[in-house]
Amino acid sequence: MRIYNQRLSRGSDIRNSVEYQYWSRRTLVALRTVIQVGLAVGILLVVEGLLALGHWVPPNLDVWHRAQAAYYTPFDRNIIQFNPECAEYDSELTYRLKPGSCRFGNREFNNTYRINRIGTRDSNDALQAPEVVFTGDSFAMGWGVEQDQVMSAVLGDLTGLRILNTAMSSYGTARQMLGLKRVDLSKTTTLVIQYCDNDYIENQNFVQNAGTLPIMKRERYEARVARHLEKTRYYLGKYIQLFTPMLWRAWVKGETSWRPTTRRCDDEAGTFLEVLDLAPLSGRRLRVVVLEIVRKNNAIDGCFADALRRKLDGRELAPWIERVDLIDIPTFLEVSHYYALDHHLTAAGHRIVAEEIARFMRTDHPGSIVPP
Repeated sequence: MRIYNQRLSRGSDIRNSVEYQYWSRRTLVALRTVIQVGLAVGILLVVEGLLALGHWVPPNLDVWHRAQAAYYTPFDRNIIQFNPECAEYDSELTYRLKPGSCRFGNREFNNTYRINRIGTRDSNDALQAPEVVFTGDSFAMGWGVEQDQVMSAVLGDLTGLRILNTAMSSYGTARQMLGLKRVDLSKTTTLVIQYCDNDYIENQNFVQNAGTLPIMKRERYEARVARHLEKTRYYLGKYIQLFTPMLWRAWVKGETSWRPTTRRCDDEAGTFLEVLDLAPLSGRRLRVVVLEIVRKNNAIDGCFADALRRKLDGRELAPWIERVDLIDIPTFLEVSHYYALDHHLTAAGHRIVAEEIARFMRTDHPGSIVPP
């Protein structure tokens, strides 16, 4: 019996030893796997953190700047008309700024917006019989600068005139004219229209529809807002997933987000004037000052101003227009007057534009404080 028990005990010890070795190997494998996964996750977190830091403090590398520009517009840039804190649906214009105040910013700026009751970036007091009215898109609205730095506000300081800013991001000339129906123009003498080459498509639709625009339904607008917020929302790993391939293509293939465009300036100018003909304005005749401002990479070649001048020669103007003045190619704008990433004007750029407009207005307002 003793021999049997000794054998049984020896067999149990062997089994325990084998099981111990088996579990020890499994533990080591599991531990090794955990360490490897932890290291991989740690490395990815470090890489993600470095990429995130590079977006706030960009390295002075051309390849990085090209990749960041390609990433910024579709995945990083906030758009004010799709920001629920700053904009709301409008059944006549698709959207407008939300009356009140809000903050809007991107990588290079963060600004306060004070919005009047008709949904434009100006005060309610400015709505009281303005002498000069600004229209335009995001450039004239003041995307990227504080309210007192916007070209219209600076022009008011330079001239002492009552000026109202009705510009709105991504509005073409057509919606700009439709928005003027909400403005008291009884004392207005001058309408400043800031034109951009991307106004053409909207203007063309307006002309083809005989002075009306297809307006997006509320549900579709809200769906676009939701898509924009989802696309620009940051999640852990976003830079690795989306930015790294762009960085690779910029380095290996030399890719850039900028694509040269071929403009049809005669068509743009003709359509622009047809929009003015169809504008729902009447009463006091206005002097119209036209200024073209485009994004930094889209050099102004003067073709729109030249084409507009040719179209105006001998043309009968709309009844509400006294005359049209053109501010020619703004060669006074330099690369330093634009944000490096966002391609909108800085405060210095707005001031340069305001001073140029003030010189044009001197003959109509000789008592104004206009820079020499």
